[in-house]
Amino acid sequence: MMVLYAYARLVRGQWVVSWCPFCGKRHWHGAGDPKDPPQLGLGSRQPHCVRQRPHSVYYLTDDPVLQGRRYREDDFERMENS
Repeated sequence: MMVLYAYARLVRGQWVVSWCPFCGKRHWHGAGDPKDPPQLGLGSRQPHCVRQRPHSVYYLTDDPVLQGRRYREDDFERMENS
């Protein structure tokens, strides 16, 4: 499985992926509890186009430099556990 970064912007309490690295469309994801910092809503997510790509995962980031970068699954697990 490949994991891609997806750049997301915070809009009205939701993270917006303007360009999905898998399908090129826009996806919206919740930012979590409004009492918590919205950055807690970043991280591993399944894109809404998952029906077309059942094993797709992206990692929401607020760093535009990372958009579309690819990591092998073992690299992703190391990042999650650090």
